[in-house]
Amino acid sequence: MQKLRSIISGKYFWLLSIIVFSISRVATWFFPFDSDHWIFYYVGRRWVQGATIYVDMWDHKGPLIYGFNGLLYLLVGGNLVLQRIIFTIIALIGLWLFYKTAKLLFNYMHIKDPLFTARATTLLFAFYVNLSQFTNSGNNCENLGYVFLLGTLYCYLRYRKHPLNQQIWLLISGILAGTVFILKENFAFLLLPIFIDLILINRKNIHRLIGAIAIFAFGTLAQLLIWFIYFVHVGTFKQFYIATFAFNDKYISALGWDVHEPGIAVFLGILVLLLAFFAPFLIKAWQGFWHPDKELGIFIPMIAVSAIIFMISAGTFFSNYFQVAIPYLCLVAGATAALVFRRHKNLKLTILIVIAAIMFLISLKQLYNTFYGSDAANARDMTAAALYIKDHTTPNQTFFANVYGATFYRLADRNSGTRFISASHPLLDYEYNFGYNFNNEFIMDMEQSQAKYVVESSNPNDLYRTQNPVIMRYINLDYRLQTTIDGYDILVRVQQ
Repeated sequence: MQKLRSIISGKYFWLLSIIVFSISRVATWFFPFDSDHWIFYYVGRRWVQGATIYVDMWDHKGPLIYGFNGLLYLLVGGNLVLQRIIFTIIALIGLWLFYKTAKLLFNYMHIKDPLFTARATTLLFAFYVNLSQFTNSGNNCENLGYVFLLGTLYCYLRYRKHPLNQQIWLLISGILAGTVFILKENFAFLLLPIFIDLILINRKNIHRLIGAIAIFAFGTLAQLLIWFIYFVHVGTFKQFYIATFAFNDKYISALGWDVHEPGIAVFLGILVLLLAFFAPFLIKAWQGFWHPDKELGIFIPMIAVSAIIFMISAGTFFSNYFQVAIPYLCLVAGATAALVFRRHKNLKLTILIVIAAIMFLISLKQLYNTFYGSDAANARDMTAAALYIKDHTTPNQTFFANVYGATFYRLADRNSGTRFISASHPLLDYEYNFGYNFNNEFIMDMEQSQAKYVVESSNPNDLYRTQNPVIMRYINLDYRLQTTIDGYDILVRVQQ
């Protein structure tokens, strides 16, 4: 144990960090075709090619994730290897930012050996934040969100050290906070500790309080204003608002914490393991409300509470939603570790190592699926069906994949015949009565584009063949079965 401590404290720390980073991230590097990844890429690609976002292609995220993917397209095109190299670089920037933030935070607390604590906590962060159950392919709002969140926190702590003459750091922190919010609105829960602490440290001087809030709010709202002006200018503000905010509110209300969702057991298992690992640290942090730190006050307890509130708000969707809270969980762990390990250190370490090992095995299971399991088989089947469409269409012709996600469009190198890249959006609107009439828009788009093909699962009980009768009625009237390839029916448009 002493030898490991000396390595962490010594000159080989970053080598050890990269080793931990690489071991944890190996399943991410080989993650299979990810449906969400290709949705973001599709929208981003078409946006920079001149199409109108939220009109010509529709998805329910803010514009930043599509802008990022548009930049990916311009830099490396659809090359998945090069894209994942870029995602890795972003993750390494996040690792460096976490270390810088942890050092600053723990120095505030005057804990014993803050440098060692920051480095040990960074290793914990490198392990957890790169597990594939949290990263997926590396391309989503969470993978960008936690990096910007760390940037927000680091800049705020720089300001907090000298509030009177370091206000530029507060402005930068606010700008980064605006980025966090635009990526996903519920990320705002993780900004609450910063905003509350900003009020607490300036509360004794009303002028300084108003000025500090104004600076932070200006930085945060500036980005919202920029997007407001942009979408008003192009005449699509209503579509932007529905996709970024209104649809998501209805989506979370309808599906959040739905225990009947497929895969709920795996999701809850990952959540329980994650909370079990960090529970001792979170409990110690909450005790800080009654015994505040001399320098930071209740900042650490607020970080702990905001992480839990965020995880509850995420609902039972996908475990990658929790990734953006992992920096906070790890910072809480570092801040309270001395208290947690005060007694029965070896026993507690053993339990935590066992939990971490189970989490790593779950990640490796995804690696197995990539090459040998269901994901590998599905990738082969989708590729075969997509290549058939590519071989029987010209680049200007379109088709519709009546499945979740946009992987088919990437594999076939053809565009969707409708703005809805994923069949899930018209289905959700119809099934939960959101009121957006997506089915009508779908039919109008398909009539205008005269999409040559529709591809769907050959399984007659497939979700998208059974739960949206409006779209299926249209498909059955206007398309006929041409062939079946590896579990997918390919229907061709009936000439009229």
